[in-house]
Amino acid sequence: MSVKPGLTPKREREIPEYAAMVRRVNMALGRRVGDADVEDLAELLAMRGVVEQATATAIRGMRRRGVSWGDIGRGLGVTRQAAHAAWAWVESLDHGPR
Repeated sequence: MSVKPGLTPKREREIPEYAAMVRRVNMALGRRVGDADVEDLAELLAMRGVVEQATATAIRGMRRRGVSWGDIGRGLGVTRQAAHAAWAWVESLDHGPR
């Protein structure tokens, strides 16, 4: 079944605005933790792991779509080799345990 082009609106590039909103929420969390107990620092630090998982998910999706390591590296601000060295493991997630 195909979708009629006139019925499906073109998707605008919304990622920068969405990312800006997420950054604002994270900064607000930092301010709240600053007013909270020291035990709450662990919750803030857990966000680092969430960002790593989100980055891995994004890179895996890009690789599935055929985006080159050179293009991924450019998006990350690093070389193709550096991007591959840091993130090649995400492709093994598609193949299950070895």
